[in-house]
Amino acid sequence: MLEIAKKWFTKTAYYFLTLECTSHCEYCDIWRDRKFDAMDGTTDTQTILNNIAALKPMGVGTVEFSGGEPLLRPDLPEILMAAKTAGLEVILTTDGTLYPARAPELKGLVNILLVSIDSPNAAEHNRIRGNDSFAAALASLRLARQDRGVPVIQFTLTRESITLLPEMVELAEAEKVLLRPSPVF
Repeated sequence: MLEIAKKWFTKTAYYFLTLECTSHCEYCDIWRDRKFDAMDGTTDTQTILNNIAALKPMGVGTVEFSGGEPLLRPDLPEILMAAKTAGLEVILTTDGTLYPARAPELKGLVNILLVSIDSPNAAEHNRIRGNDSFAAALASLRLARQDRGVPVIQFTLTRESITLLPEMVELAEAEKVLLRPSPVF
């Protein structure tokens, strides 16, 4: 597990594929800030593929794709394949709502799947995220484990949620996944 953690923090590029999202998290301003209305934050596929090709020569070993919700992009398999072909480790961050349906087309393209879970309590998690994603998030973790990827709970730490850290550790242990606490941005 230490080797996985080293990869997260050593020569990793963070690539936001879109600002569009399936969640409306209470701690995120992107979905409610009017300045983002004029842009969807989505770059064309060829530009992304060119950028990916430039990462390895710059010494990058891992690329973490997130957004918004990267699974909203129909071209995601092509993007992930380009990263794998370039010799990059691939981390994908998702809220889990779309992953169960898209998992078959992503099989073998994701090394680490980060699934956002904001509370060990389903109702509280769904309230924080503004959608009904808790069950899908757990299903996504389980699918990733079956596909021999590394499933990880991405737990956003806020002033309120930090008190849930012990229970989040218990959830990660029960699901046999890693836990990645991440301070709110």
